Amino acid sequence: MKLFRHHLNKPIRSLHCKPTKPLSSKTISPNWPIEEERSPQYNPRKYYPARIGETIGRYRIISKLGWGANSTAWLAKDASRWPWQSTRYVTLKITNSGDGEKKAAEDELKISQHISSLQSNHEGRAYVRLVQDSFQIQGIHGDSHICLVFEPLREPLWLLGRHLGSNGVPLQVLRAFLRVILCGLDFLHSECHIIHTDLKADNFLVGFEDPTVLKDYARQQEVHPAPADIWNLGTVLWELLADEALFNGLCDHQEEYSREVHIAQMIRLLGPPPSQFLDRCDPCIRDELFSPQGSFRFPELIPSGEFNFSNMTPFLHGEDQRLFIEFVRRMLRWEPERRSSAKELYNDPWLSYKS
Repeated sequence: MKLFRHHLNKPIRSLHCKPTKPLSSKTISPNWPIEEERSPQYNPRKYYPARIGETIGRYRIISKLGWGANSTAWLAKDASRWPWQSTRYVTLKITNSGDGEKKAAEDELKISQHISSLQSNHEGRAYVRLVQDSFQIQGIHGDSHICLVFEPLREPLWLLGRHLGSNGVPLQVLRAFLRVILCGLDFLHSECHIIHTDLKADNFLVGFEDPTVLKDYARQQEVHPAPADIWNLGTVLWELLADEALFNGLCDHQEEYSREVHIAQMIRLLGPPPSQFLDRCDPCIRDELFSPQGSFRFPELIPSGEFNFSNMTPFLHGEDQRLFIEFVRRMLRWEPERRSSAKELYNDPWLSYKS
């Protein structure tokens, strides 16, 4: 906690602004699909139809926070508190009833319990969101839904940037957030032997008082090594600063994702992957994309023109740009073993640079 206060006390005060006027609203027809109902994979039998004011377990639902392919999230109030106790609010995650969604929720709970059982003084422990309570409920179709209870947090880091206007999150504030994220990652990697596997802007949540918190950690390191998180962090950082994806896998004027285009974009920026890297790839996928000599089979997809880190960072200048490029290069490398660890990145010069 002290680490976060030290880095953010001054910058965060500059973010305070007058509240805006409430937006006008209109009534939506009950027949119009909204939110998860608009998802192509939406199945009403799998989602629990929670209602505002409903009490689930000991938690009374106040408002909807969000939804995903596997669950919905709600702000709720602990109805079991005595009148003299302070009000306790929580985030209630109600998972879908499908077998895959249940398995994911059970894995999340097991990993959270594993982290909670560790005797550790690592500062990064404070920056990892853990399950505070769990139980099951029965849906209207007779299927069970796993409910996970968390501390309520604010918006994701990218949404904070949108709220702050066209300039987004100030660099000094973003650097402080990154130190906290790296501290949390180092705790997961070095002491819990767990990696996140799903690092994205949506999973960096801003706390109400102090830390940015990592959520939705997913895998044991035996299955996926920690450098996978480092690569993802590099691409997320780029997205937060540039407000666009570094590798989106999309051809010009097309919306359909292409694996071949994604690899072509990576080659354009990083150069061709080394043979040692290709030798370790899944041969079925590798042979579809590369020749036996290691040449990319779709060179026409590699965009033409000069394209490098320097001309892709017009939002930074001078020494700030140079240090940022070196910082990102430490994360975005083909070979996982050449990527810096979270602990090494924590002390990178760009994070302490005063722009």
